[in-house]
Parts: sequence; structure tokens; C-alpha cells
Amino acid sequence: MIKFSLIVPAYQVENFIKRCLDSCFSQDLSSDEYEVLVINDGSKDKSLEIAQEYLSSHNNIHIFSQENKGLSEARNTGIRNAKGKYVWFIDSDDWINNNCLAEMYNLCEKNDLDILHFRATDFKNDQGVVREEDVTFYNQILSGKDYILNSSFIGFPVWLNIFKRSFLAENQLFFKAGIYHEDNEFSPRAFYYAKTVLFVEKSYYNVYHNPQSITRTANSKKSFDLLQVMEATSLFLKENVTEDKIKIKFYNYIGLAFNGAFDNILTASLEDRRLFISEIKKNQKLVNEISKSEILKYRIQIFIFNMSMPLYLHVFSILKNKKLIKW
Repeated sequence: MIKFSLIVPAYQVENFIKRCLDSCFSQDLSSDEYEVLVINDGSKDKSLEIAQEYLSSHNNIHIFSQENKGLSEARNTGIRNAKGKYVWFIDSDDWINNNCLAEMYNLCEKNDLDILHFRATDFKNDQGVVREEDVTFYNQILSGKDYILNSSFIGFPVWLNIFKRSFLAENQLFFKAGIYHEDNEFSPRAFYYAKTVLFVEKSYYNVYHNPQSITRTANSKKSFDLLQVMEATSLFLKENVTEDKIKIKFYNYIGLAFNGAFDNILTASLEDRRLFISEIKKNQKLVNEISKSEILKYRIQIFIFNMSMPLYLHVFSILKNKKLIKW
């Protein structure tokens, strides 16, 4: 039986993919117990060539090539081709702990988990710092809804989670295509549907803070995409979420995406800023949903936003410079 499918999208990562794949193959499961799916998303560098070097020595690597469609579609290709009982999405400039899969599999099986949630270690240069999360329920089995209610910040990056593949299939959980920040749209849906979630305090995943990564560089498209995240989250809320307390948490997520959109657009060109502001004004009802958030700061921001856009931009810039805007 294939216990794990490790899904590794690859795009222009020739300097990092070897470290990632080496970690995937330095595991304590036999090669017939897990598979590594590399999704070459139209790379123009040597990423594909490097991945192909593993074919001769590892019979559990499968490489899929497609034209460049973005991270969401690369992950979706992985989901559609995965055969493992559990799925782990791994970014190709990051890496996982050696010999961690057997332990993680046992945790998933022992507790019949839909989602195993864990911590990560952030690396800048050679210094690793374990990421903190503001929770009090380590090593407790919760429903995804209870996790949402008891966590101030849901684990948006999907590489912080192991997902049962049948759970993804039953709930038709795929990534929204063609956008940045796809995790912000995907994770609230996944946790809402999950029956069993376990958060362990251990770090299994290592994040390389690559300054060239698409997730770490300014790009006005990100702001427009975060509007799509807001819209999709709002639509999911209206069509699926019935619990009032959880609705409030989803308003928090919409507010978080709103902040992210403005945080990014401040460094864009004047033309892009004007286009963005015009677009967001067309979505006034969506913006007003943030006033239902439990977070006072978000409600104050929306009050100022509705009163005066120039004032809002000025206040937002001050809060950002003082690092009072968290996104």
C-alpha cells in the first residue's frame, strides 16, 4: 500500500530542487510505501533535468510536465495523479525532515485524521527558527470547525498539513487556479470540512526564505488575486457556513486578505494602485463584510476606508511602518 504521496511542484528552482528531493528520499519508509510526484510547471531552467536524474535510482518518483499554469494547477495535477493514502504538498525550494514519514503516518492512522497539522522551521541564511502558533490545544483531536474557533490564525500554508487523500476527494478540495495566495482560499475550506484534526508541536518542515520566490516578491497581481480570495471565501461562507461563530472567523480571513492586498499594492505603480482602488470600490459589499469581524482593528480600518480612501491609505502606511499590520 502507498502510504504517502509527496507532491512537489517545480518551476525555475534549479538551485533548490536537489535539496528538496534529497530530503524526500531520505525517509524511513520503503520505496513501495510512498511516492514522490514532481510536477514540472513549464520550467525553462534545469529543474526538470535535475529531477530526471533521480529516475535511475528511485522507482517511486513520477514526473509530470505541463505548460506553465501556476502553483495551484501544479498541485491539482498532483492530487489527480496521487495514489497515496495521505498527501503532503512540498514547495520545491523547501525541504522536509529526514526520516519523518513513518512517525507522521502512525499519527495519522492512530487517530484516523483528515488533517495532521504541525510546525515548521524558518531558515534565513543558515539560522533556523521554529515557527510559533498561538494555540493551546497541542496533541488534542479536534474537528476542523473547533480548530477554526480556537485558533487566532488558521494554518494557511498547506505544507504545514498532511491531508487524507480520500478527504480531499470527498469534499472536492482543489486549489483555485491562476492566483497567488491560493493557500489562503484553500485552507479555510479544508479545515471547515475536516472531522478530525491533530496539531502536534513538532516541526517537520523547513522553509527557505528565498528572496526570489514568487511568494516573497512584490507584484501587483497578488493584490488583485487577494480580491479573488476574498470573493471566494465570502461565497463559500454564504453557501456552506451555517454556524454564526465560524462565520465571524471567516470574516477575519477576509479581513486578513484585505490587509494583504493593500500591503502589496503600496509598492506598485501609480496606475496599478488606481486600478486596484477602482476594483475594490466595485466590491463595497464584500469590503463591508469585514466590519462583522471580531477583530477591532479590522472594524476600525473599514470605518476609515469608507470615510476617506486617502486617509485610509495614509493610516495603513503608518500602521505598516510600525509593523502593526499583520498579514
